[in-house]
Amino acid sequence: MPIRSYYAIALDATKKQVGTITSNPGHVLLSEMLDEEKVEAVTNMLLPPKMFSG
Repeated sequence: MPIRSYYAIALDATKKQVGTITSNPGHVLLSEMLDEEKVEAVTNMLLPPKMFSG
């Protein structure tokens, strides 16, 4: 999702990206496949308190 600098979890019926933020893209961090700027964007999206659900 370019607007949010994050990865879409799915596409809707019209093939548009679903804007839901999930922790799933965080798993890619372990693969070391992302560019450094994308690592930072994913990390920044995952670390705010609102993403910690228990």
